[in-house]
Amino acid sequence: MKTLIINLTGFLLILFSATVCCQEQQKKIEISGGLFKTYSINGKKIKDADELEAILMATNNKQVNESFSKARTWNSVSQVFGLAGGALIGYPLGGAIAGKKINKPVLFTGIGITSVSLLFAIQAEKHGVNAVEKYNAFIETGTKIGMYCSPNHSAIGLSIFWAR
Repeated sequence: MKTLIINLTGFLLILFSATVCCQEQQKKIEISGGLFKTYSINGKKIKDADELEAILMATNNKQVNESFSKARTWNSVSQVFGLAGGALIGYPLGGAIAGKKINKPVLFTGIGITSVSLLFAIQAEKHGVNAVEKYNAFIETGTKIGMYCSPNHSAIGLSIFWAR
């Protein structure tokens, strides 16, 4: 009986320390920059969208996931239009460098498509910032890990919970 109490006490101490460690892992994301934002955690810059996505998706919050998914979609559309616009700008300018006459309608079409691409990129950035703000609000509300003990008819149950 004495070893059972010692083992149970040791198990509970490990469980309590694990909940404290898990609770401290989630940190706020800091947003900085002008038109196109940069993100950092504790002064360490987040390198790319994949790293940001890994941090945001760890919360399993539906609103954060939806906002970041919209940001990814708008960014993909922006890249498609940017590629097309860049090609339409580069083709006449390349011809001009080679000594041909500049094809102005193609050049101006490329400039217009690239401008539309910038609008889509701004929209993607807006959704990305929105996702990070929702993530920070989710973290601030206190996703806490704790213990819950409830008496049952024949036993006492001990479970780990996530409080929001």
